Amino acid sequence: MKRKIVILGATGTVGSKIAENLLNEGHHVKLIARHTEKLEKYRGLDAEIIAADITDVKALTRGFKNADSAF
Repeated sequence: MKRKIVILGATGTVGSKIAENLLNEGHHVKLIARHTEKLEKYRGLDAEIIAADITDVKALTRGFKNADSAF
C-alpha cells in the first residue's frame, strides 16, 4: 500500500537513505530540510521537497498534513 511519509532532516546520512528506500518502494515522500539543494535528485520520483527549519511551526504543519507517518 502506497503511503505518504514525511522525513525531517532528509539531507542527512540516515534521512537520505530512508528517503531513497521509501521512494524505491513506491511511497509518496515529503522531504523536509533547511537546505534543499541535495534533494533535487528526488523531485521526479514522487517526492515533495519542502524547505523549512524544524522550528517553523507553520511549514511543519503544512508538511505533516495528510501524512500517514513521519521520521
